[in-house]
Amino acid sequence: MILLVLALLVPRDTVLVEIYAVTTNTRVVVEALAQDGTLLLPAQALHELLGVAFPSPWISLDQLRQAYPTITARWSPEMARVDVFDDLGVLPATRQFRETTRASAFAAMALPAYSGPFGSVAVDDQRRALAEVGYLYKGRLSVQGRANDHGVGQWFVSAVPFPRLFLNASGGSGLPPQVSGRVQAGPVWISSSWTPQGPLDVAGLVRLGPVQAFSSRQFGVLTVTPPASHVTLQVARRWADGRTAARLSFGPSYAAPFSYPLTR
Repeated sequence: MILLVLALLVPRDTVLVEIYAVTTNTRVVVEALAQDGTLLLPAQALHELLGVAFPSPWISLDQLRQAYPTITARWSPEMARVDVFDDLGVLPATRQFRETTRASAFAAMALPAYSGPFGSVAVDDQRRALAEVGYLYKGRLSVQGRANDHGVGQWFVSAVPFPRLFLNASGGSGLPPQVSGRVQAGPVWISSSWTPQGPLDVAGLVRLGPVQAFSSRQFGVLTVTPPASHVTLQVARRWADGRTAARLSFGPSYAAPFSYPLTR
């Protein structure tokens, strides 16, 4: 009886798999389970790499996709690797990476998670000088101003009221003010920017399973990537001249749904 219980508890058909978080450029090698064609990954490793939490000790890729429907998780058996793409920043590890190490792909500022004033003064060998001063509040609000020795100044205000909303405003001497924002809810992502005497720029993306539909004022792109496939089909149309382009790609490279396919 004890041997039977141990046989059921000890996992069989284990394989070494590399999990690669493409957005944060981090990876880990784990011992996964391959059962009836389904790959099961250890939940603890996913928590450490992606910041996600599951009640079960083993998680399938379908369960990961269902919990975070806007991500792309590709399993390559011949490469023994799982690639995880998180362009919309829904995974906790991606949000932390963007807030603490670099600006996000959608013009978000990197806001350290602390409060306090900051400032700087810079001078070069031609006696040109620039001063900056600002304040950060709990990594959610940034107010900053800068001015040079000729009296030319700029100001910036960024706010993240909650993780799914980002707001930004800027302006300066001789520069029109600009206001932009981004909101993400489930499989839908929308961004917009505004300047005086300029058209309102709006872009959005909706993802349903393997299909991603992106549209902006300039063009629209439909991207189809079948699950567990290295083939991606894109069809795009440019609104100004009515041109249409298609792109069929293969291999481990990821076709971003935010750009018009290059044809020359």
